[in-house]
Amino acid sequence: MKKMPAVAKKKSTANKKKQDYVAKKQGFDTVQKTISRPQKNGRRKTFQCSIGKDEKGYFAYTHRARSKSYPSKDKIPVSVLNSISSTG
Repeated sequence: MKKMPAVAKKKSTANKKKQDYVAKKQGFDTVQKTISRPQKNGRRKTFQCSIGKDEKGYFAYTHRARSKSYPSKDKIPVSVLNSISSTG
């Protein structure tokens, strides 16, 4: 397994702190820091976005974007996870 470069690790940690701040300020609970889904080739793809929970259900978010709520974490489409994780 390759090690993450120090610059990328520092940036990733900074983004997680921003996401925690957003969750605290907006008043919802952070359920999961990252989410992964199986691909057709048998491997799993990890998305760099957090999963939160509000009164309507579960949603994916970063410090810049938030998806609509879905009834469960598994019901969040991969296309939504791709678009949310691309924002930052």
